[in-house]
Amino acid sequence: MPEIYEFAPHAVYVARKGEGNAWDNDDVVAVVRSTGRKTLVMAGVWTSVCVMCPTLDARAAGYDVYAMIDASGDPSEMASRVTLARFVQGGVKPTSTNSLLSELHRTWARPEAAQGRRTRLR
Repeated sequence: MPEIYEFAPHAVYVARKGEGNAWDNDDVVAVVRSTGRKTLVMAGVWTSVCVMCPTLDARAAGYDVYAMIDASGDPSEMASRVTLARFVQGGVKPTSTNSLLSELHRTWARPEAAQGRRTRLR
């Protein structure tokens, strides 16, 4: 996806090997660990699978994890509600894109906020 590299040229692509849970891919875990970061922001196609499985495993591995609910979806409202409950039970922080950006920027008065630049978690 060229758009990712346009806004995040440092991004690393890790090929999946067929696993439903990205955290089961040793290459994914190695790349995450190599960053030295302890806070992860995760999204995926299905919140109840692509997001839930790796976020809960990353949380169990000691990471502080945010799940981007509005950047993912589910086939039903019930699946989304059950997934939200599992996030909370597992210590994953469900949030929305705008909420997280607002939390990171703290103020929209900064020049980089007004320009829409990406802010990294600290």
